[in-house]
Amino acid sequence: MENLDSLKIASNLLRSHREKLNLSIKEISLELRLEETIIRDIESANFDNFSSYLFLKGYLKNYADFLEIKINLPEYKERKKPKIKKEKNKVVRKSYINYILALIVLVLIYFFLIENNKIVPESENKTILIQKDSVSRDKDDAEKIYKEEKTDNIITPYKETIESLSKEIDSKLEVIINDSKENLNEKSTADSNEKPLELIQDQILIIKYSDDSWTEIINSNGDIVFFDLVKGGKSIKIKILTPFEILLGDATAVNIKYNNKVVKIPYFNPDNNVGKIKINN
Repeated sequence: MENLDSLKIASNLLRSHREKLNLSIKEISLELRLEETIIRDIESANFDNFSSYLFLKGYLKNYADFLEIKINLPEYKERKKPKIKKEKNKVVRKSYINYILALIVLVLIYFFLIENNKIVPESENKTILIQKDSVSRDKDDAEKIYKEEKTDNIITPYKETIESLSKEIDSKLEVIINDSKENLNEKSTADSNEKPLELIQDQILIIKYSDDSWTEIINSNGDIVFFDLVKGGKSIKIKILTPFEILLGDATAVNIKYNNKVVKIPYFNPDNNVGKIKINN
């Protein structure tokens, strides 16, 4: 096991501090809900009896927290090939590019809808004004004819004609204006019924446990956002953005979902069931 010297130092520190507090191994076992043999193995630096370093790290952390002391534990290290790191960087860059492109498309759609709503009413208003001007000119021409005929002392027949024509023009103008108002109201109602753009759902990670398993979750910044021993029958729910990593003490005891999609563990160590998974999207 790597960093054995650091683990032995932590083991001796825990034992000496327990003895200073006059606490027995049995009392520690009851408080931590662990078997006495596990406590003895920790204090005697007998680390070969632990199935994985992740389990050992969890036991040491809980023991130290109970005694209210701080110990330095080496991080879990996985041998990586340079190609894997390069592929991860490519995936991260590609993910950022996709986010940026999606944002640009949403902004363009938003501005297009706004400009379209401005242009259509303006064009309809211009149509109303043109039609109204046309009717007004017809009315003016009719009045001009009436005045010319009046000078010839033929007033009564043409006066009746111009009044009838004026009423007809007013009626036509009223119909045009009402039709235009109805078109504008229909357009306004259609615009109000349009559904807004859907927002991206929250990024939710859910892990259900059929048996006990130490679990460590590391975000894209390399920070540990969760580390604990989760008992069988329990579950955890965390809001976290991709990419992130999950380390499992027992990869066979978990059921993982991210954004309501089942996540499969591609590989775990068959000797101790320790598994690690990276979720990029």
